[in-house]
Amino acid sequence: MASSSQENPFDLNKASDFTDQEIADQWVDLANTAGGLVDILNPKSRMPMFLLGGKGSGKTHLMRYCSAPVQAARHSGDVAQAAIVDGYLGIYVPLDALNTDKFAREEPVEEYWSIVFNHYFELWLATALLTTIRDCARSASLVFDEKPFVAAVLELFDIAPATTPFDLDALHDHLTRTRKNIDSVVNNSRLRGERPLFDITFSAGRLAFGIPELVARHAPALSDVLFVYLIDEVENLTADQQRFLNSLIRYRRGSATIRVGGRLYAMKTLETTGSGEPIRSGAEYERVVLDEILREQHDQYNVFVRNLRARLIIRAWQYGASFA
Repeated sequence: MASSSQENPFDLNKASDFTDQEIADQWVDLANTAGGLVDILNPKSRMPMFLLGGKGSGKTHLMRYCSAPVQAARHSGDVAQAAIVDGYLGIYVPLDALNTDKFAREEPVEEYWSIVFNHYFELWLATALLTTIRDCARSASLVFDEKPFVAAVLELFDIAPATTPFDLDALHDHLTRTRKNIDSVVNNSRLRGERPLFDITFSAGRLAFGIPELVARHAPALSDVLFVYLIDEVENLTADQQRFLNSLIRYRRGSATIRVGGRLYAMKTLETTGSGEPIRSGAEYERVVLDEILREQHDQYNVFVRNLRARLIIRAWQYGASFA
């Protein structure tokens, strides 16, 4: 038996709790499968995807393995080089219920509240995207025209910031402050029983799809890189909130695409905003159920599970744990 001070290698088993380095270190793939699990997610394809599966099926680990920080860990810490070699750059965005519940309203939802959430959600995506772009710009292997890029991003806004940002840090701070302001206004509006008031500063889709297009212009080495929004735990969104996500899937463009992760029951609707017309499987998105793929490869899955357990035990030994 291990003493209470020794590490249990199976104590931490949720991929959402792992560090980026742990995600990279504990990666185990299916054997004898062309491309392995990454090929299932297919991050170099522009076709959006719903990656669904039961709890513990590996959705989050797979999505995080394809995210920028873990890509960088596989390429000596250089995220720009990772993007160039891999052909894609993963922007991982977990949908924490604590962040989305404040916008939830009973159906039918007033158009006002839908607009508020849609604006906030795209700011959330854009902030995560800009964090990764800023990391890329710091790479010694990349030539990045920072000031012209920031100026071009500001042109995507309908309302210019009160203070003009001139570099990536300042632009990132502006988006962060804007999102925090919405957090504050929405949180307090419930206590005061009033609608939150703030300006909608850009049109839907302008940042999520416009910024990746600008990267290709101002960082030529990234011109062939596909930016992949890895949006996880979509079951935390209400049906109305999912309609906006579905609209982003329908109207995605340029060098950006979307992967959505969730439980088997995660998608409450396939309708879009406005007309309500549903997105079409095979034409506008691909639906992949991870459990079904793993069940079809029973022998490989057994080997996969053994290798995963061995990897956890080896890591525990490396950190000084011992077992009787």
